[in-house]
Amino acid sequence: SSAPLALEVANFCRAVFSCTFIECYGQTECIMGCWQSANDTQSRETGIPTPVNHIKLIDIPEMGYFAKDRVGEICIRRKATFKGYLKDEAKTRATIDDAGWLRRGDVGRWTTNNAMQIIGRHKNIYKLSQGEFIAPEKIEGIYGRSQFISQVYVYGDSLQNFPIAIVLLDDEFVQKWATENDNDSIVLDM
Repeated sequence: SSAPLALEVANFCRAVFSCTFIECYGQTECIMGCWQSANDTQSRETGIPTPVNHIKLIDIPEMGYFAKDRVGEICIRRKATFKGYLKDEAKTRATIDDAGWLRRGDVGRWTTNNAMQIIGRHKNIYKLSQGEFIAPEKIEGIYGRSQFISQVYVYGDSLQNFPIAIVLLDDEFVQKWATENDNDSIVLDM
C-alpha cells in the first residue's frame, strides 16, 4: 500500500495539466480495488469498487473504528487476488482469511456517495502512553523528503507519550549547502 494522494497534489495536477485526473486504490496482491470515474472530481477519494471486487470494512476497536460507522480496515476479495506468499504460510494466513478476504492494513471510510476514502494504516502503528496512535512510516516519509536527510528511523514506545527519531544527515549535501550559503559555522567535521 501507499500513502493517500495529498489533496494539494491532486488539485495542482488537475489545474496544471488541465485534464481528467483519476485517483485509484490498489495493491500488488489484488491489483485495483477502487477507481474514480472520469466525471468524479472529488479529491481525497479513490472512487467506487471495481465491478470484479467485493470490499468490506472490519472493526478496529483499538483505534475506535467500527464498520457500522462506515469506517474500518479495508478487506478485498476477488478472483484475481494473489494466492499467498512464496514459502511463507504464516504470513499468508495473517493476510488472507479462510473466506478469501485480503487484509492489507489500510484504514478506509465509505463517503456519502459510496466512494472509498483512505484515511490511514492499521498495520505498522504504535500507540503512545496517552492513547495517541502514530504511523512511523508516514513520519519517516515526510522527513525523508528533505535533501538534508539520508536516512530516518522513527520508533514509538507504548510507555512513552512521544515518538523518537534517529536521523542521518546527507554529509555531502549539508557541506555543499553550508558552503554555498556562506554558513561556515554549521560546517562540521563529518
